[in-house]
Amino acid sequence: MKRIITRLFPKTEGILGNTHYDNSWHSNWAKEKKIASPDYFLRYFNYGIPIKDISDIEIQDFVKNLKSQTKEKNAEKVKRIISKSKEDLFLRKLGLMVDLMSEDEAVALTKTIVISGDSFSRQDIGASFFGTEPFSRACILIRDCLKKIIDLDERDRLALELIKIASPLDFASTYFRWNHSFKDNDGNVKEIFISERCEEDMQNCLISRIKDEAKIEPLEKRYPEKSSRLYSDWYYRDLENLKKYLKDRFKKSPNEVGDFIYSFAKQSYEINSTVKSYSFDFIISAIEKSNPQLTKTESNEYLDYDEIESEEKYLQQFLTIYRRNKENEQNKNL
Repeated sequence: MKRIITRLFPKTEGILGNTHYDNSWHSNWAKEKKIASPDYFLRYFNYGIPIKDISDIEIQDFVKNLKSQTKEKNAEKVKRIISKSKEDLFLRKLGLMVDLMSEDEAVALTKTIVISGDSFSRQDIGASFFGTEPFSRACILIRDCLKKIIDLDERDRLALELIKIASPLDFASTYFRWNHSFKDNDGNVKEIFISERCEEDMQNCLISRIKDEAKIEPLEKRYPEKSSRLYSDWYYRDLENLKKYLKDRFKKSPNEVGDFIYSFAKQSYEINSTVKSYSFDFIISAIEKSNPQLTKTESNEYLDYDEIESEEKYLQQFLTIYRRNKENEQNKNL
């Protein structure tokens, strides 16, 4: 009996034997459709596909038909398949199939996923950073597919094409974040994924798109869950242009500065980092002009994070930290 149990459920070896299996084995068991896989366990006790599951045949047919359909048609299929909270399972199943795909199928899949950003849910900044949210995992799937392209020039060409059509804009930003060459702490490239020239062109394209959309509508209104990332992309690529945009905008509409600054708090952006990045004189002036009550409040009280439950309190905290930093800087110069 022990032998049967450990054969069916290898993780029980950790209790009944001396062998231990971590969660990395789940992908192997899923590929083999074993009962030990969380994705397949319930299938062994049902007469059909569970309502929250996705048929393997449906996924296989989807991949098989990718090349014969337009990317728009394929994107519609994605939306239908992952309805009813199936996006995690959809991404996992496709991820397991990448190694078996032809290069043409992988290319067709990248073009489908890259225009399907709105089909995947966005989560907090922590989940985004570690790549655990479906929004980010869809971009990691694109990276895995791009690796199927052996010709690096062709990979560069496709990677650049994808950044141009990635939709919506915050998905384009997340796509870029997960699809460039990663470097170690010393700045050395750990993995040559795309060329430096391609990476430069992709980044320029992304920043150009961010600037164009910011002219139409403030990013924090159009992308309330990811605008801090978009502003960060802009900040580190073309700070002077971003400062000019913000200065002109708040000169014309100082009341918008609150929405801009508070958007970082709503996206779990650490307030000291926000102050460090955006305590420009024209932003301080716009805050004080649009919130005169804060100018009169000369409080140096530092609020805990859970006490900042409103835009006004966040702006008050922003000014408090700014004033404290400025005072410390002046004391250093004495």
